[in-house]
Amino acid sequence: MEGPHHSIAVFLPNYNYEAYLADRIESILHQSRLPDSFLIIDDGSQDRSRSIIRQYETHDLVRTQYRMINSGSPYAMRNEVVRNETADFILFAEADDSAEPQLLERLYDVMKQDEEIAIAYAQSHSIDSQGKVIGTWADWLRDLGTDKWDSDFIATGREMAPYLAFKNIIPNSSAALLRRDAFLECGGYDLRNRLSADWLLYAQMIRSRKIAYIAEPLNRFRTHGGTVRSASVRNGTAVLEYMRILRYLFGAYTFTPEQTEQIKRFAIGKWMGLISRYPTGASATVHFEIYRHAKVLFDDLFSDIIRRLPRSLLRAINQTSF
Repeated sequence: MEGPHHSIAVFLPNYNYEAYLADRIESILHQSRLPDSFLIIDDGSQDRSRSIIRQYETHDLVRTQYRMINSGSPYAMRNEVVRNETADFILFAEADDSAEPQLLERLYDVMKQDEEIAIAYAQSHSIDSQGKVIGTWADWLRDLGTDKWDSDFIATGREMAPYLAFKNIIPNSSAALLRRDAFLECGGYDLRNRLSADWLLYAQMIRSRKIAYIAEPLNRFRTHGGTVRSASVRNGTAVLEYMRILRYLFGAYTFTPEQTEQIKRFAIGKWMGLISRYPTGASATVHFEIYRHAKVLFDDLFSDIIRRLPRSLLRAINQTSF
């Protein structure tokens, strides 16, 4: 017997991706399970994006918005869209990515089986600027020492927390279908985390729910030069946001003593790595914020951390705290 119908909304934000936009839109409109609504927002593009979008305005599923000034915050825009949406499930389709025709259908079939599943996502192909498949993202989680992602699974948040403590297990949001009510229960994306708000959101959404994974690559994740991410590594933003994520995880989940020790050592290593590789990259204010989180998280190891900090940085942190 066929279960109840659940609605799907796809949201495609675009900023200056004219080269990939038509292919991206077509990949959604040719899904074997079409979305119930498809919102395309041009976020102040300066290229030919708007003329491309206008070619699809007569399609029954498509709604469009054109903003004159770039919002500067894709996560804030996503929060706004979800609050105004009524669909049961949401997929954020990045404008430079693409999808296999079965993506929505496969994710939908998993989600509708169990109301406790907050997120369903699929493995991703890696594609170059020309759309050529150059591999998959299967290796992204290999260093976690598990073959869990070699096959489909459904897991609880408690099962996934030890992995989330090391990295974002969903490297591309275009591969994930989100349950709207779970998204709203968490308050949406935390806008303090400009780089990794999605990572934190996933941890929050599955705290008392489940996550489902499809091992077949059904998403196409286009990779570009990591200019923004590289800058965030150099200026300490990536480490600071990681510490915020750990603060949430340690407050929301229980870890074994062995897991706790591994996570602590890994996090301290990230901070020390920032200091050694980019000694002048992060401001004293950023280091103070990292220091503040580390003191709460790693109180039993804090004397060791202090001994490893350069004296000049420690003086700057102390001055910032007053």
